[in-house]
Amino acid sequence: PSREEFMNAKLYEPPVVREAVARLQAKRWVWVVGAAGTGKTTIGLQIAFNETLRKLPAYYLDLREAESSGKPAVMTAFNKLLACNAVVILDNTNEDPDFMESCYSIWERHKPKPFLVLLGRLFTLGRANAGIGNPVAALSPLALVHTVTANDYSEVMVRYAARCGIKKKNPLLSKSKVAQVWQIFGGDIRVFLRQLSSLSNYFWYSSKSDAEIMTEYVKETYLSRLPEEERRDILLLAAYSFLGRPLNLHLFPDHFFQEAMKEGLVQSSKAGPESSGSPYAEVFHPQVAERII
Repeated sequence: PSREEFMNAKLYEPPVVREAVARLQAKRWVWVVGAAGTGKTTIGLQIAFNETLRKLPAYYLDLREAESSGKPAVMTAFNKLLACNAVVILDNTNEDPDFMESCYSIWERHKPKPFLVLLGRLFTLGRANAGIGNPVAALSPLALVHTVTANDYSEVMVRYAARCGIKKKNPLLSKSKVAQVWQIFGGDIRVFLRQLSSLSNYFWYSSKSDAEIMTEYVKETYLSRLPEEERRDILLLAAYSFLGRPLNLHLFPDHFFQEAMKEGLVQSSKAGPESSGSPYAEVFHPQVAERII
């Protein structure tokens, strides 16, 4: 979304935004969690552009962009911002829950405090609950969980359809039907937007089930374009990706999955063991991996 859309409230605002702003006003911090691709970063920006906060400067720190060696720089920047009357957004906290907890602890002891917005994936909560004594565990019950609904999809479609020229399709598929079809991706708005503009009439007007539509779409869009040798092993990668376990690329020949990565089907992953120093890869979404299987 553009700055103008944020400033003029042209964006659909999911209910969690209002909850988060209320929490900030009461506690000066909030933690919003949700599955991958559910629009948490946009929600963080909507919070910063809220009428009650938009006059304050806002600072955005992304843990995904900071490798282990860059964490001290992020912490230095975070410490400097503690002295500001500002909104500080710490995104992708799931990349390092312990680092997030350190930032929160420093913030909690500091007076006066800036407004602190923490954003991260749902599995942060799973880790917090799984490990006894995990420092994140004390914070997890206070997190606001954002779940994408059919209405969220519909509202995103309304704004995005004009950009993609979809409104010129006659007749335009109903908002509710679009939302229903794309629920198969489990709430990943990024995937929804990625494919929205390229859907053919066949997919807009098909009477087939969601699973049948997406299986054929994945086959035509990705698998049919891959070399035969890559198609043989993409099934192995898909099976592991569906289970949330990326594979070490050193298990495959050099430059393997190059075409799949070019097509966007396979992406590099930081979820492998940090000590290994090896590159890891996964299918870009577990629901796509399931369709491959």
